[in-house]
This record gives sequence, structure tokens and C-alpha cells, in this order.
Amino acid sequence: MRYLPKGALALAAAAVERTLKLWVDGEMEVLQAADPMKKQANKPSIKVVLKLNPLTRIVSNVASNFSAENWAAKTNNYFKSINKMKLDSLEEVVRLAMPFMLPSKTRHQGCSYGPQSLVEDDEDIRACLVDN
Repeated sequence: MRYLPKGALALAAAAVERTLKLWVDGEMEVLQAADPMKKQANKPSIKVVLKLNPLTRIVSNVASNFSAENWAAKTNNYFKSINKMKLDSLEEVVRLAMPFMLPSKTRHQGCSYGPQSLVEDDEDIRACLVDN
């Protein structure tokens, strides 16, 4: 396989972790549609619960956003794990994901972009995932 989407896999792993954390912490709210048979276009069916920020006194979901401030370090650590994977294992992950990918006009073959700075000092469990 010429191009391995390591950055995309790291982002996906962090996004799954965030979603599961929100679910476990009870911070996700399922929206009930007026007519369940009609799917609303571009409308999420699940949203993050709003919370009061004690400092600003503003109610928002900023603290749980999938932002660089909240998730860059964790994503970098998943990227470290992905870089340590055996090529065969990584290719298998990508092969299994392919049926779920939609064709993209903007996909650039032959270039792999990952986090620019991978800090080695603060080893995190996300940077220690291994394959068999």
C-alpha cells in the first residue's frame, strides 16, 4: 500500500475515545425528532450536553469540544502508536476500513501528514498501543 492514512487513524481513535468518554460521563443527549420516520438533513441526532462554566458564567459545550486544545496531545499519542505498528497490521486496519470510505476528489495520494511535534518525554498510554 503506497499511502497509509496514519493521521486519519489517529484522529479517528481520538474521536472514538472522546465519544465513549462523553457517553460514559453522561454528557451526550439524544435528540428526539418530531417524526422519527423523517430524517432531518444535516441535523445531529446526538449532541453534547451544555454545562455552566463557573469562571465565565456562560453555558456551553466548549469544555468537551473536539478541539486541538482538548485533544491534540491524545491524538499525537495515538499517532505514536500507529507509527510503531507493523506494516502488515497497519495495512490490514486500512484494508478493513476501506469499505466505509467514500471517494473523495480532494484525496492526495502519495503524501502522509502527521503531527509535527511528537513529544517523547510525557509517555502516555495512547502512545503505547501495540499489535500482535
